[in-house]
Amino acid sequence: MAGQIHTLLCPSTDEFVSVFDRIDSEETSHRLFISRLPQRRLVERLDITDIECYWLTDKLADGAIEPSYQKILSLVSNRLSIHKGSIFIEGSEWLASLHGFDALLGFIRTVSDSLHRTYWNVYLSINIDSFTPIEYNQIIREAPIYQMSDDEQTENIDEGSI
Repeated sequence: MAGQIHTLLCPSTDEFVSVFDRIDSEETSHRLFISRLPQRRLVERLDITDIECYWLTDKLADGAIEPSYQKILSLVSNRLSIHKGSIFIEGSEWLASLHGFDALLGFIRTVSDSLHRTYWNVYLSINIDSFTPIEYNQIIREAPIYQMSDDEQTENIDEGSI
């Protein structure tokens, strides 16, 4: 399943972190996590010792990235040229409110095109209530909804987190 972009339907950051933790990832794969939560709050919800994390914010801080499509694309592009792995992006609703929905859709298309012939997957978290039905359908046309494998579902049931 390398070189694909998917949508994760997560109404909250906590649910996104939960899904992130369940998605199967090879131990040798790199994991990049871009979140609206700063690392000091993210560490309360997730073990981030082996994860490259960025805080999506206007503030200047260590580990922060501006809510700019150009900055995010630059970061993603730099990672795509090396290794393999998964990139998780949370905050698409905020980005759309800052830059407009058309810019978000263009960003998704650009990322999707960049993934071609790579060993990377991108998972874009969205809250369905933040978009109109037409916008939602446009997003999932470009980034289909991620369906967890049987192993990921079983792991979820074993952990009792459903």
